[in-house]
Amino acid sequence: MDPARLKMRDCEILLLPVIRGLVSEGEQVERFAKELAPDAVALSISTEELKALRAHDGKPLEPLCGTIEENVYETGLGQFGPVERPPRCFVAAIKISDESKARVVGADLTEEEFTRSYVSLVSGWDFVRRAIGRNRLSSARFDMS
Repeated sequence: MDPARLKMRDCEILLLPVIRGLVSEGEQVERFAKELAPDAVALSISTEELKALRAHDGKPLEPLCGTIEENVYETGLGQFGPVERPPRCFVAAIKISDESKARVVGADLTEEEFTRSYVSLVSGWDFVRRAIGRNRLSSARFDMS
């Protein structure tokens, strides 16, 4: 899929849609990053996740080693192709950006910002409903057509 293009003053922002986790998405990111040679790259991860990816040894993580939501996502996504953690789209973006000296930033909330927002916006009842939903989620069947 081609990136969406946004013009802002004297710069152009390209939004590259990827499916987090599919191995094939890393190839797409590599192709576009080499072709477009961006000055900066923003990833949909937190600054802590970016730091952890940079420190990662490069070996794939064990399948189904995350939260129940991540495991359900990974299992369903496997129907569309090989899945790998850490997501190859992020690993490729960091690698190519570092090679070309482009700045890489995590554009998601930090853990502290997320926690502060969560505590102020999520009630006790919401928390109970989420716990109940998690049990249902692990046995849910999805129409992947």
